[in-house]
Amino acid sequence: MAVGYPIGAVVGGSIVKVLLHDHGWRAVFYLGASVTATFIPLLLFVVPESVHWLARQQPANALQRINRALTRMGHAAIDVLPQAPAQVRKHALADLFSPACG
Repeated sequence: MAVGYPIGAVVGGSIVKVLLHDHGWRAVFYLGASVTATFIPLLLFVVPESVHWLARQQPANALQRINRALTRMGHAAIDVLPQAPAQVRKHALADLFSPACG
């Protein structure tokens, strides 16, 4: 992130400069929309779920998916899933502004 963000800013700025000069500001929005539309499905299929989410939600094949992620990160595999919480509470947007969140 520390290296990718500035590189993206420089590359993106260079592309935007050309687009603004040759095509106007609408082209910048069209490019942004098309890149986003391209990356959303790519990320959905390529980026794995987090170990925390898999351990908490425990979907099908959670143990195998957790072990695959742990192995990629250089950690030892686990034999059993941790005990799932009885009820995973859904958080509301208002929770962000509650005193307990501070």
